[in-house]
Amino acid sequence: FILNEIQRAAPLQVADFRLYLWRSPDQREIDILADGGASLVGIEVKASAAVGKDDFRHLDWFGSEGPGRTRAFTGIVFYMGERMLSFGEKRFALPVSSLWSKANGTTDSKSWA
Repeated sequence: FILNEIQRAAPLQVADFRLYLWRSPDQREIDILADGGASLVGIEVKASAAVGKDDFRHLDWFGSEGPGRTRAFTGIVFYMGERMLSFGEKRFALPVSSLWSKANGTTDSKSWA
């Protein structure tokens, strides 16, 4: 469902994003990797109503030590909660409902990265 909603929004983005599942040989995985050329957006999907720093572990590794370290990288975790949260620079937890509802003016819906 979330992948389908992101695919619907992709043509509205400034960059031409291509969507992938990413997995490393040592089994680190990112549910959706949106490649926009100069920038990457890693997206994790969690079925819980709470989100914590540990939910960003693969995103953090990818952006600091992994293949994303040479490009602008943003990490997003979609979760079943109700609040948009920041977990540091370019690390956000977003409610699944933000895919179809208007944000509270806290993010620019025209650009993911």
